[in-house]
Amino acid sequence: MVLNGVAILVSLYVMAPGRHAAMQSMQGQTIAGQPTQALIQVFSAAREPFRTFLQKHTNEREKRFFIRSANVVWPKDAASSLHENDLIVLAPAFTLTELTDAFKIGFLLYIAFIVIDLIIANVLLAMGLNQVTPTNVAIPFKLLLFVVMDGWSTLIHGLVMTYR
Repeated sequence: MVLNGVAILVSLYVMAPGRHAAMQSMQGQTIAGQPTQALIQVFSAAREPFRTFLQKHTNEREKRFFIRSANVVWPKDAASSLHENDLIVLAPAFTLTELTDAFKIGFLLYIAFIVIDLIIANVLLAMGLNQVTPTNVAIPFKLLLFVVMDGWSTLIHGLVMTYR
């Protein structure tokens, strides 16, 4: 799922010049008896809250990356009209920011579970149980620790509170 989302956002970013050309060709057309201008106004009004949210929660470094890469990948006229607060920059930059944070959280959980593995392995060796796989013994302890520490609630509360 995550990879699909990343693929969609990167595809939208890479295909932005084509989208821009399609929008320009739609300007004078009508859809179901309504001019496309009305549709564009509705979507423009709806995207402002999303833009504000994405600007607030996106790393500046990621935004700069997508601006710089547009100058390399996109045609010059499309890249020159690109701004830091455009949704085509903010959406992939936000996704990259969130993935970076997710990997940091995953790494911290991994370190905690590695410590449990090491402790279990040392205890088993001290007891002379060399034939018992430490991983098989450690899994119930990891699950027990996660449940006792109320891991899901702590994790979700921590994630949700980062969006203050």
